[in-house]
Amino acid sequence: ELDDVRCGVRISSLSHDGGAWVAVTEDGAVVRAHALLCTAPAPQAIALLAAGEVALPDDLAATLAAVTYDPCIAVLARPTSAPTLPPRGVVRLQGHDVLDLVCDNVAKGVSTEPALTVHATAAWSRTMWDEPDDVVGAALRGAAAQFTGTDATPLHVQRWRYSVPTSSSDDLAPGGDVPGPVHFAGDAFAGGRVEGAALSGFTAAQRLVQRLT
Repeated sequence: ELDDVRCGVRISSLSHDGGAWVAVTEDGAVVRAHALLCTAPAPQAIALLAAGEVALPDDLAATLAAVTYDPCIAVLARPTSAPTLPPRGVVRLQGHDVLDLVCDNVAKGVSTEPALTVHATAAWSRTMWDEPDDVVGAALRGAAAQFTGTDATPLHVQRWRYSVPTSSSDDLAPGGDVPGPVHFAGDAFAGGRVEGAALSGFTAAQRLVQRLT
């Protein structure tokens, strides 16, 4: 039974004191656990463990270190008129200089208010990563107009440094018992798809249950 669930908490380090895993939050709170399931992007998982001076087995450390990602800049915008995207509300673009994805959130059924989600390509995102939000938002809004048939007002710019895995482990949920029961899960261990991420999580949970029982 889960009796200590915390959401919206930033972890600053993960360590092991010889008896339990220890997670230290940004505000100094400490959470102890018999086992660790980490679904953060691999570079962030490595950084958290390094902050806690955890030395993983060489093969597990190498698996995590080999995982790489493409970045993505996205913008949420309010259209000034009804978008003219296909009925399902999603256009995936191949070979476009700026855009990777354009979505009508109402047509997708994820919003009751008119809203567009626009994703930039990895190459464009790298080039524009440090540009101000207003510059990025305006550029993506303008590029998307030819596909949506409408102008839009940018509401929020989001930068995902570790957005799309570009390499993947063959193991759905790599892990081990040193220094304590630990497994890593996420789309980077399952081919970059939502379904694979779910399978990775299920696999990690099953393996941890086996280790703990």
